Amino acid sequence: MYREMRRDVESIFLSKGRLLNYLPGGKADMLRLLEYTVEEALLQGRKLVILSPRMFQREIRDIAREKAAEDGRSVVHLPSTHLPCPLINREIKIADVVHHCLSAGQCAYQKDFDLEIFRDILSGKREFSSSRQLLSERGMCPSRMVIDLAAEGFIIVSDYPFIFHQGWRRLIEEISTGPEKMVILMIEPYELLRGIDEEFTFTIHREDLSEEYL
Repeated sequence: MYREMRRDVESIFLSKGRLLNYLPGGKADMLRLLEYTVEEALLQGRKLVILSPRMFQREIRDIAREKAAEDGRSVVHLPSTHLPCPLINREIKIADVVHHCLSAGQCAYQKDFDLEIFRDILSGKREFSSSRQLLSERGMCPSRMVIDLAAEGFIIVSDYPFIFHQGWRRLIEEISTGPEKMVILMIEPYELLRGIDEEFTFTIHREDLSEEYL
């Protein structure tokens, strides 16, 4: 079974495919697939975005960082939907950053940049989640920092809400080095289907229908 799994991973990376799905089959199988996928991404030099349920995030980050460190590559954990804005003191959607903040270019927090902090977070020496206050104190936009980290990071880890907001395609373009150079790994995509169901379904009541449909 693992030989077939390895072959499937290799076929995705050697083709121009961009999407690799993993169906539930046990945690050990999932972690083995993850190891294969990270190893193949490093071997082929293709950027990797890993989307998974939140319950697996920590283990996925640990495995990805261990494998990537051997190759001198970086792993970035990307917030899925909301990011902090120090200017208005509330969280905003990634779509707002992409469509408004970056496009307008008028925000003071978009102008300052500390290369040392950026490198520390990119290398894993400093966690982004614990650096937000420092970024604000230095006059740096945490939202812009996340997108810059994703653009420079070789492996990106996030969860499924990442693709449930307006502007996610633009964000993928923003962090991709080319349409054929990035692979997206979806772990347990039934979680994705559940999220889609919660996001988009609604109920039509009988009294809402006209007589011609009854």
